[in-house]
Amino acid sequence: MKFYIDALATRMVTHPQTLDVIVASNLFGDLLSDIGSGIAGRGIASPIGAIWAGAMILDHLGEPAPHDAIVELVISGEAVRTPDLGGTATTKDMTTAVAAALGARARPAPQG
Repeated sequence: MKFYIDALATRMVTHPQTLDVIVASNLFGDLLSDIGSGIAGRGIASPIGAIWAGAMILDHLGEPAPHDAIVELVISGEAVRTPDLGGTATTKDMTTAVAAALGARARPAPQG
């Protein structure tokens, strides 16, 4: 779909759940990111994009474990999902789940 910037800005505020990915020029992307931050503080946004970007950097640097843990968390059948992903978890719930998944990967296997 294509939108004029003013219509898209309105849609972001009134029906953000109808938007998934937005591709925009630098100028309009900057404006839209400012509008998007207006819904901050409600505990409903998924931090997975930012966390996953960091994990991809680690994967590129030869540390695939964090990346793999996040991929498994996101695609698992019992995945924690924030409202923007169709779930009911809060931003904190998602962050806690990611930290737990990464912590489980970082712990050494028990010696037996």
